Amino acid sequence: FPWYDWDGGFHLVACVLPVVHDTMYILPAEIWYWNGTAWTEVHRAGCDPANLQASVGYNAIYACRPTIGSDGEGNLWVAWEQFDSANVEPATNLLRGDVWLAGSSDGGATWTAKQITEPGTSVSHRFPCVVDGAVVIDDEKYVPVVYEVDQVAGFVVQGQGPATSNPICVQWVPADSLIIPGVSEERSRVPDRLELSATPNPFSGRTTLSYGVPKAGNVVLTLADVSGRPIGTLAAGRYDAGRYTVSLESSNLPAGVYFYTLTTESSSLTKKLTVAR
Repeated sequence: FPWYDWDGGFHLVACVLPVVHDTMYILPAEIWYWNGTAWTEVHRAGCDPANLQASVGYNAIYACRPTIGSDGEGNLWVAWEQFDSANVEPATNLLRGDVWLAGSSDGGATWTAKQITEPGTSVSHRFPCVVDGAVVIDDEKYVPVVYEVDQVAGFVVQGQGPATSNPICVQWVPADSLIIPGVSEERSRVPDRLELSATPNPFSGRTTLSYGVPKAGNVVLTLADVSGRPIGTLAAGRYDAGRYTVSLESSNLPAGVYFYTLTTESSSLTKKLTVAR
């Protein structure tokens, strides 16, 4: 999906699938972004093939049909359809799809993704479009995502099922529901307890560590190897209550398991992080 922004900048998003010995496979599937000079991974999707309960149908892979847009503040947004391995349409024995949305505030270097349609529904959500970027309504920023609600999964022209009357919907997604990475120490809503996560994990190249503190105070985010030896301090200082992010590169880290720890004046939280090659 190629797209030019208002300043004439060129953007491209694509879905990628594996090919092994001239055979194409529907998963794992990835969404990638190109800014004119470099590619970055937006999202990777898939499941254990043993858990794939049906086919995705004609002309599709597990995550596909991405579109891209931006807003006046330079944030990028990518929407795509992604199938649910356990949500099978009984009339056609095909998987139903959902719509996902990802955001980036650093020119596409890092992304945060989430599913925006309700999982496990009796309809299939297909063909999303997000080129309008984001708008402000009543002082709140929303990302409008347009998609089709397919009443019966499958293309009638391919003989996969009946013709149905399928509405086109627009879903207004609150922009702050996506913690957009790329801006160090970015603040959003205040959590009610310590929060710590890494996306993606495992990772190769770059991951985004998201952390949240429920009250103001001194905060330290550290990284250690599997034996507990300190690797470095990723963030430190006095923070207001809120949510923050910091990026971590794997270029100087051997493949393996690490632990990252968020410590405040009253508590701490440790999670496992895996570097893959």
